[in-house]
Amino acid sequence: MKIRNIIISFVVGVLATMGIGMVLLSAEHVVLVPVVKYERLTSMDEKYKKAESIKEELLDNFYLEITEEDIEIGMYRGMFEATGDKYSRYFTKEELKAYNDSTNGNYVGIGVLSDVSEGDIHVTRVFPGSPAEKAGILAGDYIIEVDGDTLEEYGYEHLINVMLGEEGTEIEVVVKRDDEIITFNLERGKVEVPFVSSTVIDDIGYIYLYQFGTDVSKEFNTHLKDLQRQDIKGLIIDVRDNPGGLVHESTEIADVLMGSGTIIYTLDNKDNKRTYKSDASKLDIPVVFLANESSASASEILLGAVQDTQIGPVIGVETFGKGIVQGITNLRDGSGYKITYSQYYTPNDNIIHEVGVTPDYIIEYEGIINGESPNLEEDTQLIKGIEVLRELILSK
Repeated sequence: MKIRNIIISFVVGVLATMGIGMVLLSAEHVVLVPVVKYERLTSMDEKYKKAESIKEELLDNFYLEITEEDIEIGMYRGMFEATGDKYSRYFTKEELKAYNDSTNGNYVGIGVLSDVSEGDIHVTRVFPGSPAEKAGILAGDYIIEVDGDTLEEYGYEHLINVMLGEEGTEIEVVVKRDDEIITFNLERGKVEVPFVSSTVIDDIGYIYLYQFGTDVSKEFNTHLKDLQRQDIKGLIIDVRDNPGGLVHESTEIADVLMGSGTIIYTLDNKDNKRTYKSDASKLDIPVVFLANESSASASEILLGAVQDTQIGPVIGVETFGKGIVQGITNLRDGSGYKITYSQYYTPNDNIIHEVGVTPDYIIEYEGIINGESPNLEEDTQLIKGIEVLRELILSK
């Protein structure tokens, strides 16, 4: 027995010298772990003992029914809220699927596009054939309540999530239309979101970009080629009410319009720089761009690039000011998270985040933007765009 103890003592000494710790589970069994890992595990146990204690208290004594899963989701959300960045967030499995579906142009919901820049839910577009259109919800309505949850109590993000769900499930949506409160009962359904529409106004091409979703640059090129076959003399690109989307889709479209040069560059927290470049080819007809206070993110990438490189003037009002880039991480259980990784800069080193893009021509317009049927009588920004474009066509 004495010899056995001496041998164990010798082994412990050697392991300690090698930086390895030993945890005795019984007289007959041992588990070896690195000292650093052992210390980290001990530290984590101390750190999260408090969280475990609070969780047990809530499960045992909170006056309403609450599950362990509810608390865990709340903890994950809290880590992202601690950043103070409203664009970084945790997604449950269902939320991540809905987010990815909307980016791909297909999702289950009621079928509206909304502006939330002021903290409310202002419907800017009702998709054709959607449950919202069939029920009678109109562009210009303000959604104030969904299934009994009010905007004032829960905020716009929660209400938007509630509007998503399983196909065929019922939902009640309350809107404010002027001074009238209207309740709609409808069923969630599959919604196909067209990201691009186009038309010809006399000899001018008009392309409206609703969002920079998956394959938008390919759709854009298809619409552009169709317009060019109709012998257009100039082009209006409208990104009003476009909330953004995928960075590479925006830069691909900028590449079509620009000659050789920088589209944007990004910097992360370690000053790592990533530059998006355009090749030498460029569109050979005059172009103008329409923007408003709801043009954000990837829209501002496009606007900043073409403005700095003098591809064409921007007409409208100062844009939203979201100049940061997020990345999505998918976790094994189907959940995931979105983190802001970097900030982007225009070719002339201008910051867009919380600043926005200032148009070359400041023109106000408070009406509804309709990409399928442009309002040539009342849309003051579009009217100015046509005027400026005609001047560019004549001077070419």
